[in-house]
Amino acid sequence: MGNLNFMFWMMIGWMQQNMMLVIALVVLAVLAYGALAISRRNWWSAKALGGGFVAAVLVTAVMALSLPALTGSSMAQVTYITDWVMLVLMAAGFGGVAFVIVYPMLVLMQKKRA
Repeated sequence: MGNLNFMFWMMIGWMQQNMMLVIALVVLAVLAYGALAISRRNWWSAKALGGGFVAAVLVTAVMALSLPALTGSSMAQVTYITDWVMLVLMAAGFGGVAFVIVYPMLVLMQKKRA
């Protein structure tokens, strides 16, 4: 349980240090979903869902490889299972953010059905 508490406070600390980026991503997501709501399109799209998952997987892979360097570490120092779990979860968080932003844009790019 202590590790979950530590992960939570690490996340809060990162968010506080990068507040402008967090605000920009929230504004981008609100604008994307707002545009989707205004367009009166169907919110469900299998093609956009697949494209969103592909974007999420790509961002997760890139972040998993680059996060150690971004934090002043290296992949050689990721040795314990806890390190790998934390790395994959952090990278998946970035992938989730990418999905949330990319999905409505892909829906908006599709042809509108009559």
